[in-house]
Amino acid sequence: GTTACVVLLRNNKLYISNCGDSRAVLARRCRKVLNPTKIENDSETPTASSSSTATEIQNLTTIPLSTDQNPDSPGEKERILQLGGYVSPPPEPGLSARVWLDAAHTQIGLAMARSIGDHAVKGV
Repeated sequence: GTTACVVLLRNNKLYISNCGDSRAVLARRCRKVLNPTKIENDSETPTASSSSTATEIQNLTTIPLSTDQNPDSPGEKERILQLGGYVSPPPEPGLSARVWLDAAHTQIGLAMARSIGDHAVKGV
């Protein structure tokens, strides 16, 4: 199976869809003003103008556009359990919880709550 994420911009409106743990993120430029006060130059300093403005830095900030469908996410875990599946916690920090078809976790396990084409776990 696979996961997917699609973003469509049409008529100045974003449409976002995802399946599994694929994520859509928007990067936006933002200004950071280092010195918000106006600095007056003295007469001995050679400048093109009598004053200089605050220093600006261009940075990027991120805005999440979608939510990962992880097995232990609120709503996803309850949905999986209602359909007869099982969810095990992540084996170690930084890894994903897994979806299983059986309580002993011996059958197929998925590291995401939803995916495209995993017919073996389609029921959960």
